[in-house]
Order: sequence, then C-alpha cells, then structure tokens
Amino acid sequence: MKSLLSIVFVMAMAVNGLAVVHDVDIVDFSFNPPALTIDIGDTVRWENQDSAPHTSTSNTGVWDSGTLTTGQTFSFAFSEEGVFPYFCAIHPSMTATIVVIGPTSVDDDIKDLLPVNLALEQNYPNPFNASTTIKFSVSEATDIKLDIYDVTGRYIETLHEGSINSGEHTIVWDASDYTTGVYFYRLRTSGKSETRSMVYLR
Repeated sequence: MKSLLSIVFVMAMAVNGLAVVHDVDIVDFSFNPPALTIDIGDTVRWENQDSAPHTSTSNTGVWDSGTLTTGQTFSFAFSEEGVFPYFCAIHPSMTATIVVIGPTSVDDDIKDLLPVNLALEQNYPNPFNASTTIKFSVSEATDIKLDIYDVTGRYIETLHEGSINSGEHTIVWDASDYTTGVYFYRLRTSGKSETRSMVYLR
C-alpha cells in the first residue's frame, strides 16, 4: 500500500509540475550541499566542478554515476523515501547524504500532499557552532510540532509542540549537548510537513 501511495504521489507531483531538480556541486573535494532533503519524485543532479575526477556512488548501490570529469553531470530521480548516504568512490573521504521524504500516512488524500500554507526556512547560521536559529511561518493559528532528527533519521528532540499564532516565528536550537554532524529539522502541522537539513560543526 505504501508503494502504491508513493507512485500516486509521484504522479500527482508530475501532473502539478511540482517535481524539481536539486543541484549538488562537486567542488574543492566535497559535495555541496553535504546534506539535502527532497520530496519523492525529485531529481538530484551532480556536477563536477573540480579539476579532479569524482563519482557520486550510493552506499547501498542504489545509483553510481561512474567517473565524472570536469564539467560532467549525473542525474538520478528518487522514487522511494528514505535516507541515502553516498560517497566518491575515487576519494572515499568525500561523503554526503540525501533524505527523501514522502506521505506521512497512507490515509492522506492527494490534496494533502500538495503545498500547504506553511514555510520552513533554512536555519542560520548553517553550518553552525553550538546553536542555530530556525525560522518558519504559518498563515493561520494552528498546532505545530518541530522535531530534530540525526542523519540516520533517529529522533533527537522536540523544539516546540502545541498551538502557535499566524505569522513568522523563530526558535533557537542549542546543540551543545550533541555530537557534530548532519541533522534534520521537521515542521509538522495538520498532517503536513516540511524538512530541512543542517550541519553542526565545532
């Protein structure tokens, strides 16, 4: 049932022109951005901007770009939700992660999978040291939940849960008690959600 819903979700996105292409630059022996959150049906396109050859290779064999020389690109469309770590097979110290999100429930209607009246912005600063500010807005008073997850998708903590007024809001996350790395923050309201990634460095 979940697979069928995922297929319907992809079709709905295609019909409504919502599927997008996300660019990842390979530059200075790193993937930029190092973590990316996308929707089911979206495509990721890697472009090698280094003078050295690189690859985009899934840790679990889902995709492999082969060798990309300077200026070459590779694209892959994601049809399943999940966490997809990857690396450069030529330079294994280069690692990154893609998180694909999709329907939160098999009972959701297609209309609930389309854009909703909330906006989650990129945290600032990013990367950050110890604390960072998360900004979001809602068009009407509603109940929300803002959660933090680690790079494996494991729940870390809830920053806010409960009712909130319409307008823009900011919440500061103090990550000083956690280890450095890639984290994700997810805003949920009325069965809908948005997710973004952030990088904690010391």
